Amino acid sequence: RVTGVGGVDVVRGVGVSTVNKEEGAEIEGRVDGEGGDSGIVQISLVWDDYNDLDLHGFCPSDERISFNNKKSECNGVLDVDMNVRPVSRKPVENVVWKSDAPLGSYKVGVHFYKHHRKKRTKRTTTYTLLVSTHGRTKTYKGRIKYGTAMQMVTSFTLAELEKKSLP
Repeated sequence: RVTGVGGVDVVRGVGVSTVNKEEGAEIEGRVDGEGGDSGIVQISLVWDDYNDLDLHGFCPSDERISFNNKKSECNGVLDVDMNVRPVSRKPVENVVWKSDAPLGSYKVGVHFYKHHRKKRTKRTTTYTLLVSTHGRTKTYKGRIKYGTAMQMVTSFTLAELEKKSLP
């Protein structure tokens, strides 16, 4: 593990950056196109092949939100889960807390669940993970190989927004 921007933990080999407008619009377009929501906390995973990657979000209570637990007790929802069957070369997965996200530490992982043998689909996939909290967004770029364990990509702490003092 290394420390990323703003003291956020990031797994070695994963690049961290702020979101450029074009990339943000691409990810938002994929989420919107699949009927996903945005919220005070949003975690979106995109990749560009037919493989099935799975997004795993861990609440401060350590409850896991993923393909087999889509609605959590901590109010998080996996509202887009793609490529169980190889239907898209531009898939997205999305975990969101529209409101009432609990304060505390969150963790985010990516798992290469299934390699679909289709044209130009390899056993290693490059992905982009977008994490947005209270409108502040970072992207994480990484690669994952089929057959490896879940890759923990990042963690972050959600704290109350500081109230701006009135003039």
